[in-house]
Amino acid sequence: MALSLVRKNHPLYEQYLEKSSAFQLLLWIIMLKPLVNTFVGMDVIGISISILQVFGFFVIIALLWGLLNEAGQTIRTSTYTIYIIFFIIYIFNLILVVLSNSDLGTIKDFLKILTTPVIFFYYYKALRNEKDLDLIFYAFIVSMIPLSMIFTYDALFVGAYERTRGIDRIETSFGDIATLGLHINVVWIITLYKLLQAQKISSRIIIRTILIFVFSVYSLISIAHGTSFAVFLGISVLFSVFYFRKNFFFLVFLLVFVMVPVFFIFEEWFIVFYDNFYGNEVEALNAGQSLTDDRFFHGRMGRWQRHYELFADQNYFDQFIGGLAMRYPFMIGHGTHNDFLRILFTTGFLGLICYLLFLLDVLKNALTIDAPAVRFLALAGLSSLILFSISLTPSTYIDFNFFLMPAFIFAAKYSKYERVDS
Repeated sequence: MALSLVRKNHPLYEQYLEKSSAFQLLLWIIMLKPLVNTFVGMDVIGISISILQVFGFFVIIALLWGLLNEAGQTIRTSTYTIYIIFFIIYIFNLILVVLSNSDLGTIKDFLKILTTPVIFFYYYKALRNEKDLDLIFYAFIVSMIPLSMIFTYDALFVGAYERTRGIDRIETSFGDIATLGLHINVVWIITLYKLLQAQKISSRIIIRTILIFVFSVYSLISIAHGTSFAVFLGISVLFSVFYFRKNFFFLVFLLVFVMVPVFFIFEEWFIVFYDNFYGNEVEALNAGQSLTDDRFFHGRMGRWQRHYELFADQNYFDQFIGGLAMRYPFMIGHGTHNDFLRILFTTGFLGLICYLLFLLDVLKNALTIDAPAVRFLALAGLSSLILFSISLTPSTYIDFNFFLMPAFIFAAKYSKYERVDS
């Protein structure tokens, strides 16, 4: 018998056993990814490739193996059609970048970036019903166990902090704090989705929600990552609109007896955090000023402007089809610190338009869904992607897209009443 991620008395146990070996393997990858992330700075002996990058190569092989061997037909929707057009433009430009810059760094970036489209195509074929989605989400919930253990060890025993913008920020074993922030927000979305989905709120659901909330707030305060904190707050507000729209007084109770104490406990930290991370931008907006100053968004506005000037200097053909990344290969990765610019520089206006059409299609699917929990899931996933895309490149983060793509795919099939096995 295969090693089971789900215990025998769990409602999803039979569903887990029915899934293919590839699907089960990917569930284990999701659950154990926080452990693997701790190898971010460790290279394989003798070569300049990290253990995490080797694992990423293993992930894409597992996805391709699953895609080739997964049984069943792919249901065509507008979401699939738009994404396949985007992918054709995307892969064409990525291949040109690799051919023009056949160095190890570019090839590693190529494989990492290619993983997200493969995640989309695999789950579009493999995701057949709501229980399949629940299995993926269950793996993310379980992943909080190793994540919390590692983070607690870093916070209590290692205690390595650095002063960043007036705040002590923990140096975690995960390396990139954005990876941790993305993962926390994914689990928070899933937690709130399950809360909306529950017909009866049991004590187990309440305890799990409180534990994840407390750990999430503590972690976000410790890493002091502005975008992750903004996304967490935005998701929570969106959930409040869904959950408390018919019970306003309970919302007031929650704000007064839960949120207000949290604010007073961390009042000083919140004030410093706001001043150092958002204060200048908010003051400029209130004064009617433009946010084009190079210093805004911690200097990223200057980076975006310099990069866009390079793009604007290209001929019209390259601007429309792509090609800038062939001369500046770092732009296919994290170098732009903005996902929309990254896609623009990689695929030109044509690719960016297709990507935006894909996001609009996800929004359309979300707005046509009757089930509040599924509508929240799609909207929360979409809003978190857009918010993270302003200062990060979330479409290149494998962990994030193991959640995002199945959520978008489920919404696409759900909105057209095309759930497989129904």
